[in-house]
Order: sequence, then C-alpha cells, then structure tokens
Amino acid sequence: METSILLWLILVPVLGAFALLFKKNSDQFRNIIVIGSSSLSFVLLLSLYGSVMKGGVYYAISWLPGFQVSFNVDASALLIALVTAFLWVLCSIYSVTYMTHEGNRLRYDFFSLLTLASNLGVLLAGDFLTLFIFFEGLLIFPYPLIAHKEDAPAVKGANLYLYVGVATSLLLLSGMVLLKSYTGSLAIQSISPEISASMGTAIKYQIAILMIAGFGGCLYKRGARSD
Repeated sequence: METSILLWLILVPVLGAFALLFKKNSDQFRNIIVIGSSSLSFVLLLSLYGSVMKGGVYYAISWLPGFQVSFNVDASALLIALVTAFLWVLCSIYSVTYMTHEGNRLRYDFFSLLTLASNLGVLLAGDFLTLFIFFEGLLIFPYPLIAHKEDAPAVKGANLYLYVGVATSLLLLSGMVLLKSYTGSLAIQSISPEISASMGTAIKYQIAILMIAGFGGCLYKRGARSD
C-alpha cells in the first residue's frame, strides 16, 4: 500500500496538471483541481508517517538493465516533503485570487503542478538517477513561471535560470557517470561501502566537486528566479 502511495504522490499533481486542459475556461474547475491536487499530495504524504517511523518506505521501478527509478522516504525526507507540499497548498489557495490579476492562469497552474511533482520527486528520490530526472523537471517546468509576466526582466531571469540549470545538470551528470563507473551503483544511502572499497582519493574529490558544483547551482538558480 505504501509503495503505491509513493507513486501516486508524483502522479496526482501530474494528472491534475493535464486535467486542467479539459476545461480551460472554467475557473471553478481549475480551482478545485489545483487546490485538490496539492492537498491530496499533502494528505498522501501524511499517510506515510506511520510506515516511515517504523523504518522508512522504499519503492523501485526497473526500466533499463542496471538502472531503476526509486523512491526512499525516511523521517527527514518526509518532513521536508510535508513542508513543501503544505506551502504549495497555501500558495495554491492564494493564487486563486492573485492570479486573476496576472492573466495566463491556466499556464501558471499547469506548470505549478508539474513543478510540485518534480519537487517531491527530488525530495523522495532513492538514487541519483531518479534525483537527476526530477532535477531536470525543476529546470524545465519553472521556466514559464519565472517568465510569467513576459516582460524583459522576467524573461531575462528565466533565461539565466535555464542557462545555469543546464550547466549544473551537466556537472551532475558527469559526477553520476563517474560514480556509476567506479561503484556500479547510483544508490544514495547504501553506496558508501562501494566508494570506500573502489575509489582512490583523487576520484572521490572529482566526484564530490562535480556533485557540489551541480547542486550548488540550485542556490544560484533560486537567486536568478527571485530577481
């Protein structure tokens, strides 16, 4: 049951985003879908509390030989995901009135829900490949949100966000390739023994620098987005 909940956590906002396209001109329908999808994601996360406190929840889908998409929820990941989902619910409620003055609300709501799914995927990822896939979602889907006003500063900020995101993604991908080639694994929590056994000091530092630079670019991207 818990494993299916993990999958639905990602699917609910994605399905909600595409459901918006069926009644593009109905504000009431849009409000229900956006607030309902965000709230349901939060409720699904809450339902995992008991299982997480008993030792965590893990779910994996194998889709290529040697590769899989996996989710692993421990107490810290659950806490951060709950805060994220709760804030998204509040923002969704606030946007009901705020976005009526901004225009293009369908586009905003569509990409907002996809960004929520990407955020939750990053927070609950059980391996670096899964994290990278959803990290790319955080590169693509927020772009229309940043450029929403469509004026020069908004477009400039969105482009900067995209450029930095592409560069940091390449750094992350390079670090992942090195990690996979030396350890044979991309697991996040159980990879420490493989690193100790199969890597020299130099390659450890190379991978660490690539990963830190890749994830550190997130801070710069947030600065570009706030500008």
